[in-house]
Amino acid sequence: MGRGPRTRTLFAGALLFWSAFAVFVAFHTYLSMLSHGHSLVRLVVYEWVVCMFWALGTPVIALLSERFPLMPWRAKSALAHAAAAAAFASAFAAWSITMNVLLRPYDVRSPTDIAEGFVATFSAHFPLEVLVYAGIVGAMHALAFHERSRERALRAAELERALSEAKHEALAAQLHPHFLFNTLHTVSSLIRAQQQTSAIRTLAGLSDLLRYALDASRSPDAELGEELEVARRYLAIQELRFGDRLSVKIDAEAETLPARVPRLLLQPLVENAVRHGAARGEAPAWLTLAARRVNGSLRIDIANSSWGVPPMEGEGRGIGLSGTRARLEQLYGGAYRLDIRRLDDRFELALDLPWRTRADA
Repeated sequence: MGRGPRTRTLFAGALLFWSAFAVFVAFHTYLSMLSHGHSLVRLVVYEWVVCMFWALGTPVIALLSERFPLMPWRAKSALAHAAAAAAFASAFAAWSITMNVLLRPYDVRSPTDIAEGFVATFSAHFPLEVLVYAGIVGAMHALAFHERSRERALRAAELERALSEAKHEALAAQLHPHFLFNTLHTVSSLIRAQQQTSAIRTLAGLSDLLRYALDASRSPDAELGEELEVARRYLAIQELRFGDRLSVKIDAEAETLPARVPRLLLQPLVENAVRHGAARGEAPAWLTLAARRVNGSLRIDIANSSWGVPPMEGEGRGIGLSGTRARLEQLYGGAYRLDIRRLDDRFELALDLPWRTRADA
């Protein structure tokens, strides 16, 4: 907040506080002197005008507090505030007695001589007005401390967000060379098998996938429909590689397509399914991918065949799955669930993510 708006806000707050205080004091005085027959209207006007001295003085005291902060302790600042407190207390005594003489809130009991009244008011109220000044200085220091704490909290939150984004980008970047290596291995396998047409189609599909994965202008998340299209293109490449040995089925409910998920989420998961299914045996293999909405979550199920295939060392902890887990942890904390289990004839992966759409974001 700039100094101009801050000063206006400060003055508005001081005006409200001192106006309420003036009305309270006026009613208290009126009720305590009810038998004297004073005018309530003149009492309210008098107390309000007197309190406006501190309302108008609050922005000035705020500037003094900013110019001469007491924390850390400085003798120069303490002396400056002591002098200012004495000046404000003296000025208030003069203002108060002048308004008393002019407005006569106490009728015949009001003083008539400003000089004589000043001496009496100054001697009676000087310590109190010094305390009022000290209270305003304390409030200004407390407000400044609060603003600095809030600014530090905002900066810390911004740094944490930036760090989180950097970690997420680094984790996502790990998948790019991993995916590229595996797909180029597919191309080389097709070339060795003298399937040049399939190899060319695979390279074309690889080009589209890399354009999607490496486009820095895209947001870090995407609609599930986009991710399913990427998964279909990747699996089309694998179907070219394995031919009739690989059967793929994708079943996503229409309402799940707008759901927001991390970009490049499905590709490493289906790649892992292919690696543990069709790529590890000669028997026909299958893979299914399904998505549906369950209560407030997006449920993604991926299953693949593994007939008689013994488990590999470190199974479930490869780059694709470990990178995916790390990204999900970074993005969702404990608000997601990723379960993998191995049965006699299949692997099953179940992923639950918080339901989010572009409208929710």
